[in-house]
Amino acid sequence: MMSNNNQRNEHEHRVLLYWLLMIGLLGFALVVLIDMGILQQIIRADVTRITSLIFVLFVLSCCHCGYRSWFISRECNHLFRILAKRENHSISSKAMATSLAQNYINAIQQSNPTLTPSQQAELLAESIRGTHKVGWFVVGVLVKLGLLGTVIGFVMMLGTVSDIDSIDVSDVKQLMQQMTQGMGIAMYTTMFGLIGSMLLGAQYLFLERSADRFVSQTLALSDEITSSETESADIQGAHSAAV
Repeated sequence: MMSNNNQRNEHEHRVLLYWLLMIGLLGFALVVLIDMGILQQIIRADVTRITSLIFVLFVLSCCHCGYRSWFISRECNHLFRILAKRENHSISSKAMATSLAQNYINAIQQSNPTLTPSQQAELLAESIRGTHKVGWFVVGVLVKLGLLGTVIGFVMMLGTVSDIDSIDVSDVKQLMQQMTQGMGIAMYTTMFGLIGSMLLGAQYLFLERSADRFVSQTLALSDEITSSETESADIQGAHSAAV
């Protein structure tokens, strides 16, 4: 029993703790960039404010990932408690607290289920994944915003050249500054969009894998419960027939 409790404690809030580790590393990197003045310089150099928009979307999406990691972690904790109590034979599965895993097991055990087992499994997977598709959409939006900033930057850079009919020595410095500003916008927005999409995509990929693991463990538990109850019913039927 002690080993089961230790194993359950090791799994407690595992998904949330892993996400906190990831976001902690990102927060440390962000503090370093702010301390060195790099982040402020990039935001000031972008007159289109696309980098600021990318940064805001990234922060909001990270908050969404935090909520989703807490939700998946909570459901995994319920599942681990069901497994631990079934191993200890301390309580029946139907007496557990309401959770996605317990709702799925109860639906499978119904005498006249409204949905097939495959449909119940799809419903379980959709419930645990929640709004991950919105997150993947934001990942794509970050890349597209970066590309949009690239286009705007090159347009600004080439626009300075097309507006000048003749160039003398006094205009070269101003022309180079304007071209450098357009190039900076193109590079900064592209860099922000790509880095933000990769970091955010890594978080949603972690959430997807955690959700898949939860679904597979729930299905395995449901099959175990169904087979054990079927065996118990067969033994009782054989015993009644013998009497």
